[in-house]
Order: sequence, then C-alpha cells, then structure tokens
Amino acid sequence: MKKRILAMALMLVMLLAVASSAMAVTTMYVYSDNGLPVKVRAQPSTSAEVLSKKNYGEQVGVDHFLSNGWACIVYGGYGDAYMMSRFLVSYDPGPAPVTKKPTPTKTPTPASSGIKALNKTFQSARTVDPYDVAVSYPRASGWVNLRWAPSKETELIRQMKNGEILTVIAELNDWLQVQDETSGKTGFVYAQYTRVVEQ
Repeated sequence: MKKRILAMALMLVMLLAVASSAMAVTTMYVYSDNGLPVKVRAQPSTSAEVLSKKNYGEQVGVDHFLSNGWACIVYGGYGDAYMMSRFLVSYDPGPAPVTKKPTPTKTPTPASSGIKALNKTFQSARTVDPYDVAVSYPRASGWVNLRWAPSKETELIRQMKNGEILTVIAELNDWLQVQDETSGKTGFVYAQYTRVVEQ
C-alpha cells in the first residue's frame, strides 16, 4: 500500500513539473520587415548551424529570452533551438508584405562598385566636435549594427540595444563614425538609427 501511495505521489510530482514547464512557454509570431522566413539555429549565434526556417506569421513557442538578442524556442516539440528575438512579436502580424523581385541587372565587379562606393562614402566624411548619440531603433526589440566601415556589407563589430550611448567623431552621408566604449573600438553606425543626446 505504501509503495502504491509513493508511486502515485511521484507521478503527481512529474505531472506538475511537465505542466509548469509547458506554462512557461510563450506563444509568439515570426515577423520580418521583408516578409521572408527567419532562420532557426542550433546555438544563439549567426555562425551556428541552421536547423530550419520559420515562415512569416508562424507561431513559435518561446521558452526564454537571452540577453544577447536571441530567444530560446521549443523546437520540434522537444529540445531547444534559437532565433533572433527581433524577429519575434507577441501579436499575429497578419499577411506577409509583398516583396518585389529585383530587376535583373549586370553584376558589377567589386572594383567598380563596392570599393568605389566605399571610397566615395569615406570622402564625404566631415569631422565634428564630438557629441553623444543614443541608439534608437523603431522597434523596441530591435538591434543596431556597429560596423568597421560605412557599408552594410562590411564586417560587424557588435550589435547594440536601444538607448546605448556612442560618441560621434565624424559625419558621413548616411553614417556616423563613432567611438564605442563597450568594445573599445571606432566604428560606423547608420545615422537614421540614432538620436542626439541633449547635453
């Protein structure tokens, strides 16, 4: 009799543990500005293995959010996988936006396009009296990239959260050259994703 009571108590504890873990999962939806699918990765890193892709508007069970801009999601009913949290929203985003297919054009060579465009951007630089700006991305869950050169094609130094402060040392066409105390490096951030901090 005691063994039967003990077995029932153990079963009850297990059921409560499963129920509590299920309740901790939050249902969210995939959202991307261009309506394209979002990659699910084995680890919280853009260099990690891609396990699959989630379509725009698809429901995702989020177990918890990480401090580095990633979310741990329930994958395949068991185990964990990861998605960037900026692609998850708490509401159904509705139909995906229609993206126009780009008109085929002649592929330029790096010498005639990328390097020349980068040189032109660098030549537009204007030194300024240093002033502070705060990262200001339109979506609260978004991240802004700090890059080593003023181009979206260049290597990423790090991702910055809304409100982070940077010191501007030069202004370019659409970019700001900034000093970043967190990484100890000088880099470039897209100007439209910043706001001037009043002194």
